[in-house]
Amino acid sequence: MLPPMAILILLGLAAFWPGGRSVQAPQAESRMDAPAAEPIMGAGYYDSADTAVVMHVDAQQGQIQLWNWTLGKSYTLGTEMASAYLDRFGEPVFLATIEPGMVVDVLFLKSHKRLHQLQISPQAWVWQSADRYELQKTAQRLELAGQEYKLGAKTRYFYGGAPLALGDLAQGDVLSVWGLGQEVYSVVVEEGKGFLRLSGTQDFVGGWLEIGDSHIYAIEQGMALTLPEGAYKVAIRKGSGGGLRDVVINRGEETLLDIGDMEVPKPELGTVIFHLEPAEGELYIDGEPAAAGEPLELEYGRHQVIAKAQGYASQTQYVHVGEPMAVLDIQLEPMDSQAAKTAAGGASSAAAASATETQSSTAAASHLITVEEPRGAQLYVDGVLVGDIPCSFPKQAGRRHLLLSRQGYSSQVYTIDVDDEDKDVNYVFAELKLLGQ
Repeated sequence: MLPPMAILILLGLAAFWPGGRSVQAPQAESRMDAPAAEPIMGAGYYDSADTAVVMHVDAQQGQIQLWNWTLGKSYTLGTEMASAYLDRFGEPVFLATIEPGMVVDVLFLKSHKRLHQLQISPQAWVWQSADRYELQKTAQRLELAGQEYKLGAKTRYFYGGAPLALGDLAQGDVLSVWGLGQEVYSVVVEEGKGFLRLSGTQDFVGGWLEIGDSHIYAIEQGMALTLPEGAYKVAIRKGSGGGLRDVVINRGEETLLDIGDMEVPKPELGTVIFHLEPAEGELYIDGEPAAAGEPLELEYGRHQVIAKAQGYASQTQYVHVGEPMAVLDIQLEPMDSQAAKTAAGGASSAAAASATETQSSTAAASHLITVEEPRGAQLYVDGVLVGDIPCSFPKQAGRRHLLLSRQGYSSQVYTIDVDDEDKDVNYVFAELKLLGQ
């Protein structure tokens, strides 16, 4: 029998023997969901690595489904508090930022199907918000920025977080594309596009179509538009006619909007007779040939009048029709030495006095046109949003179409003719009327 002191020495050696493991229960709180017969593995345990495509994330159930692109197989890993999530630069992120279609590098414990770490792959490339591309479904090719990439049976497609087939991709979709090398690993539809086609537009040609708060178009016969999917308020305007309609644009589908039943008040017309001297001269009203000396019916408002004749200096002026009947005389000046000098660019007080307004193709780029009122309304110039009034845009001679728009108010369209004088121009328009007034 060993003496008591020897027994104590042997017990102490056993406690520090290399490779030995204390059988004392760990002090950390035990996991209630761990199998009772298995030891609890720490956060640092993993035995497998993979580059995969995220298929589905279920944060409530603590699961993430992945697609092994090389093998063409999917598998599911459990997530837990100890799992780490990193962006492509190695910075921590939340699980909620991980979305289907992302290409990720994962470390996991295969035997327990437990995720240790997930990182958005630094080696993967991604094209986001791609709307200019060429998709060849049959050849399984995708061209982005002049570079061709391969699609294949292993490529995954997503829309709204759900799987999609290659054949379901629609022209106009805005895409995020993930891949490695020349291979496309995943395609995610960020935003679907649909189509809006108008019918019954014959009475509204030349009017305006407002879709939501950011889309405005001049109405044309048989017009069709590509729009992001969603629900819209559509306003149709021409003069005091038109109305509002609700439309829903679905991805990859065409929506027909018939506006033929909307009322357009008949325009007021005035009869104008132009007496032209010399009589053999040519007359053009708003760019269209017209007969001098004969009664012409013109809508109330402003019209461009051009008169020309061989051997005479041409005239361009603007007339405002606001009466049932009017007679206007136009007398062209012969191209004598003084008029010829004027046509070549010299100043002629007589020619300047004979024309009320003259249109030129250019104006000093340093000058501005400012719209001061109505404040708070949005200003569109030739269909392009300039900003909230008061605002300015570059002065350029010619005809401009100004649309004033404000939510809850009736829009108003103005046509202005910009001169080429070397000065700024300011406009003040009337306040917009509330809808229904």
